[in-house]
Amino acid sequence: MGIELGNGYRSRKRVWAGAIAASALALALTACSSTPTTTAGAPGTTTAPSTKFVDANAADLTGTWESTVRHNIIGGNRGEGSETVTISDQKDGLFNVSRAIQVQVPAEFENGQPKTTSATVTGIGVINPDGSITVVKGGDSGRVDAWLTDKDTMEWVYAESGDEQVVVRQTLKRKTA
Repeated sequence: MGIELGNGYRSRKRVWAGAIAASALALALTACSSTPTTTAGAPGTTTAPSTKFVDANAADLTGTWESTVRHNIIGGNRGEGSETVTISDQKDGLFNVSRAIQVQVPAEFENGQPKTTSATVTGIGVINPDGSITVVKGGDSGRVDAWLTDKDTMEWVYAESGDEQVVVRQTLKRKTA
């Protein structure tokens, strides 16, 4: 409790404290409920991506998908590479995945060229109720979030935590006969 200093000081202090708290609450509620408006291209603003995604629930994902360009950061080093993804045994929105990955290691060189390393990894995937796709890699914390942009094109984002973090963003195209 406060000390009464005369002339209603404690009462005015409570009124001001209540008014300030009410104003802060009103500002917080307004910020949470309002839709921000931005001008496309204005400095410091972002706009929603224009890409429309296809609901993968009705899609047959089986087949071989190849990256057009694979951008990655591995352990803090930026690089590029390629990837071939094979999806098989799709049933009830679940499937198996095999990934053949080839990555240039920009910090290491062989014969004057960036060193290339290869790996083949397996995992399992699911088509989520919202139509997006999730793939997890066997053996560690690697995870893919993916979206179809059309029946033969997939946007693919990979993230792996740990001592050597990895992030990848690429577009995969279905390989046709």
